[in-house]
Amino acid sequence: MRNLTPAYRRAAYFIVAAILAVLVAAGLITEAQYDSWTGIAEQLLPILGTIALTVAGAKTNYGSDDKTTREDLQLAYQAAQPTYVPVQEQFNQAVDNARQSVDDALESARAAYRDATRRE
Repeated sequence: MRNLTPAYRRAAYFIVAAILAVLVAAGLITEAQYDSWTGIAEQLLPILGTIALTVAGAKTNYGSDDKTTREDLQLAYQAAQPTYVPVQEQFNQAVDNARQSVDDALESARAAYRDATRRE
């Protein structure tokens, strides 16, 4: 049997409660029947409690109380991914800057040479 989602289980609980309320309100469940059912339930309560606690203990694991959802994990995974670093573009920019600096220095040297060799 597949596991029912919490929404389906919640709906089933409400449906059973509604049916019981209608049966009691319509008088289809008498007080004597109710008393006999509660008497049986009181006798079975220790056994049902033991079974319920055993099942709960068997299904408990490290993440049982963790409220993290699949969407939270997806967002965290995306946030942890490295962003795109355009290494080639950065290298090209650095080379262009260096060439411009060399060109500027060369032009300054040429201007200084022209000034120094100018004959008056």
